[in-house]
Amino acid sequence: MTEINLNYQSKDLREIYFGEGHHKYFFGPETKRQSWMLVIALGLYPVFLVYSIQLEDNWLMILGTIYLGLVMYDFQRKTRPIIYWKKSVEAFLERVDNNSEHGLKIDEDGITFIQGDTETILQWSIIKRASINADYIGLTADSNLLFPKNSMTDKEFDELKKIVKRKVAQVMKD
Repeated sequence: MTEINLNYQSKDLREIYFGEGHHKYFFGPETKRQSWMLVIALGLYPVFLVYSIQLEDNWLMILGTIYLGLVMYDFQRKTRPIIYWKKSVEAFLERVDNNSEHGLKIDEDGITFIQGDTETILQWSIIKRASINADYIGLTADSNLLFPKNSMTDKEFDELKKIVKRKVAQVMKD
């Protein structure tokens, strides 16, 4: 059995989670198209209103309102998962800040993550995939685990990397 004491820093975790801008609602990597469509729709809507008033015809106003509504719905549909994800990450980071003790126990059957008084036990067979890069190791199962390189020594990180590569079927390397 291998035991690793983790020195979690919430700033390291924030950099991993929010470093690429996936937490942004407007003009983020996931919402750039919807943000531009919303800006265009909000810019065109007054034109539709003024033009329909001048023509004394309601069909342009209705058409502009429908277009704006569809664009707003698409934007909201795209940002809702980001909002939920960001809230869950913030709750996780708060738990990290509140617990000073973090540890990891690795054996042939699985991996145990210790956070204060709470233990999360994952069998190797239920871990769906792992992400390994130069900054962190992430395990995806029913509950996801993230181990930044800065939270352990280089030797421990390399050892954990070897074990994960050997035990998890689907390993994504960056």
